[in-house]
Amino acid sequence: MPDINSPFSTELVWITSERTGLPHLAEFTAANPHVVQHQFIGKALSGDARYEMWRNCYRNIREWWRENRHLVKCSHVIFMEWDVVCNVAIDTLLQPADGLVCAELVRPETDFDS
Repeated sequence: MPDINSPFSTELVWITSERTGLPHLAEFTAANPHVVQHQFIGKALSGDARYEMWRNCYRNIREWWRENRHLVKCSHVIFMEWDVVCNVAIDTLLQPADGLVCAELVRPETDFDS
C-alpha cells in the first residue's frame, strides 16, 4: 500500500468501456508499479445511448467516486481515459503543486462530497 504521507502519493482511475478495454494498461503498470489502479468500466452501448453516456464524462467520474471513494487511500487521484498512453513514471510528470491536473483531495467529516 502506498504511503499517504509521501510527497507524491497517487492512485489512478482508468475510464473505459467494455468495448474499448485498456490497451495501454501494461505499459502504464510497467512504468508505475507503485501506483494503485482502479477502473470505471462503462457499459457497451451504441447509438444515442453511447453518446449520452460519454458526452459528459464528469458524470462517470462522479458515479465512480460516489461508489468507490472509500477505496482511495492516497491524497491524489488521476482519472485517465482508456486511450491515454503513459509509459513513464507518473510522478516525474505530475507534482501535487501543479493542481490543474492532479488536485489534492479534501476529506470533510460530512458527506458533502457524496
